[in-house]
Amino acid sequence: MTEDEKELVKVAAEAAFRPFAELTQKLFGGACEQIGGYWEDGLRFRRQIRQLSLLKNLSAAIEEAGFSPRAIPDVIWIPAVEEASRVDDETLQDTWANLLANAADPRQESMNPAFSAILRELTSREVRFLQELFNEVNGVIHRRLDLQGLMNVYLRSTERYGGQPDNSEFYLILEILERNRILSEHLTRESVAPIRPKPGILAGDTSGLQDLQGYNKFTLLGYAFVQACQKPKAS
Repeated sequence: MTEDEKELVKVAAEAAFRPFAELTQKLFGGACEQIGGYWEDGLRFRRQIRQLSLLKNLSAAIEEAGFSPRAIPDVIWIPAVEEASRVDDETLQDTWANLLANAADPRQESMNPAFSAILRELTSREVRFLQELFNEVNGVIHRRLDLQGLMNVYLRSTERYGGQPDNSEFYLILEILERNRILSEHLTRESVAPIRPKPGILAGDTSGLQDLQGYNKFTLLGYAFVQACQKPKAS
């Protein structure tokens, strides 16, 4: 394609998408320079700011732990930095920094690349719930928690971060964690149907739960993942 032909294509594309300029301004905060797939400096700047925040958190975690970092494999740091540059949430930024810090810690075994893919699937609500759950089991990987115990963990997590408990959110969190094989669901009898909420049960209301039999616990993958998301300990 000649330069003249490229210019014609560019002009035609800009004309075709011009009616959507206001929409892209609202949706992307002015990040879309033109619909040909080019992004203006605004998006690049926002991502750089997030990367700087990540590096500050990462540097602080390494310094507090007091170790000399090793090189992180590309398969670990590239997706981690890429994903961290997409999020503004402080909890997620801290978690990505902890994941990278553990990958750089020579005292640790090599990091599993699957952890980056798992964290990418989670929001801050799942991460906060997992942190509270990790504290609840207190290092006991096979500690079982029934539905009421999990709900109590959720309520503490919500209260700690100033949120409002919501019954649907609680069960959605469990579904997401089970989907990512962080938690496994077990039934006490094979004949019992899968445990799911009855309509109208409010978070914190334990009425009607006595008939729900079963429990959740960390999988090996899930426990290792949450460990990797903790801030490295000092030597």
